[in-house]
Amino acid sequence: MGMVVTVETQLKDNITSYEWKMKKRKSDALNEDELSYKIRISDVNVVITGYSKDYSSYLSKETLKLGGQLVGMGVHCTHLVAPKILRTVKFLTCVSHASYVVTSQWLENSIAASQFLDPCSFLLKDEEVEQKLNFDFQKNIKHRSSGKLFQGLQMYMTPNISPPVSFLRELVKCHGGQVITHPPDAVHPAPSLIIITCEKDVHLLADALKTNLYNSEFLINAIIKQQVDFSTFGGI
Repeated sequence: MGMVVTVETQLKDNITSYEWKMKKRKSDALNEDELSYKIRISDVNVVITGYSKDYSSYLSKETLKLGGQLVGMGVHCTHLVAPKILRTVKFLTCVSHASYVVTSQWLENSIAASQFLDPCSFLLKDEEVEQKLNFDFQKNIKHRSSGKLFQGLQMYMTPNISPPVSFLRELVKCHGGQVITHPPDAVHPAPSLIIITCEKDVHLLADALKTNLYNSEFLINAIIKQQVDFSTFGGI
């Protein structure tokens, strides 16, 4: 009888040990996944734009409660939150740097879960703008060169362009370009020179500089698409 009890006890111990090991493996795997996810979202630097003041304030407070940070500069932004593709300073300076461009639903669901959720389920899609400009926003974001859209390009802006020079200058610098403040050399213009102007200002330019003129739409659309295309839009 004693031997039977011993065998049964040993069998139960073996089963219990096996179950415990299997549970531990599942637990370890889960912990590894959770750890990996936490590493990926350890620095959540959020920029919120395009919403009402009250709603933005609410989202901002909840972001801080979840352990995220609110940032103002595009270069520090990891998560850009917006209802659609916008032409605000915040959106246009952050779109080149943010790891994710999402809607507020990402924050709403994260608030409900009391933790930041994977933003890949809440990526921003703006069918109207994407169809108009013939591009895939998220695809271009994925394949962009962060902060280097205008790298290697020099830009001169004439005084009466709209949006104003101060606005566009910030965008160009944020995307790696150089803005020159003095009129370019009409005799030996730099090959990388781009002139941003408007019909009102064309007369201010020397004839030699009037071959490659672009309006402000060239800059803004290039930033939105994260792609410089000299043939598609913005020429004068």
